[in-house]
Amino acid sequence: MFDAAEVNATCRPSAEIAGSSDGPRAAPPSAAFETRVVRFAETLEQVCIETVESGHMTKDLAILVGPEQPWMTTEQFFETIVKNLEGAMATWETAPSPA
Repeated sequence: MFDAAEVNATCRPSAEIAGSSDGPRAAPPSAAFETRVVRFAETLEQVCIETVESGHMTKDLAILVGPEQPWMTTEQFFETIVKNLEGAMATWETAPSPA
């Protein structure tokens, strides 16, 4: 998934890495890192959509659906998102990364 050392090296501002005397700048991320970030963002978006479409939502969305729509607290909703996201990401280790 994400290598902590790569995240730190990519996100940590450093004048030496960027070769600038204007002050600290972050090193540009590698293409592989950017691919993984995009994959994570797309997976998170899909998980959120599927979670809501399956009827799991907070009260503000449930009110829009109708008075009989069950709802959950924000914390319960986030826990559901985390569970579903972990399930979706579990397949990453066995499935090839998109090119």
